[in-house]
Amino acid sequence: MLAEHPEADAVICGNDLIALGVLDVCREAGVQVPEDLAVTGFDDMSFSSAGPLQLSTVTVPRELMGRRAARMLFQRISGYNGPPREDLLSYHLQIRETSSRSQ
Repeated sequence: MLAEHPEADAVICGNDLIALGVLDVCREAGVQVPEDLAVTGFDDMSFSSAGPLQLSTVTVPRELMGRRAARMLFQRISGYNGPPREDLLSYHLQIRETSSRSQ
């Protein structure tokens, strides 16, 4: 991506682990984060705020998500035969050092 799209100024990753890989590639390529490229993850894993460069990410309520998923699974096991259901949960953008706000 860096070679094919040098004009890119941000990468939004599907999860924090992918974002860490992007940070490694940027370091190896001499791309400065966030000065040259902003990087954002998704899921706010514990390691996202543990390293020397704090990862911007989207925080999701993982415990609540697991409880609701388990409840839906148990309902299916118990015989619920209705259509698939959608359960929307809140999220929060956690801005840290790998992204910067426009001035």
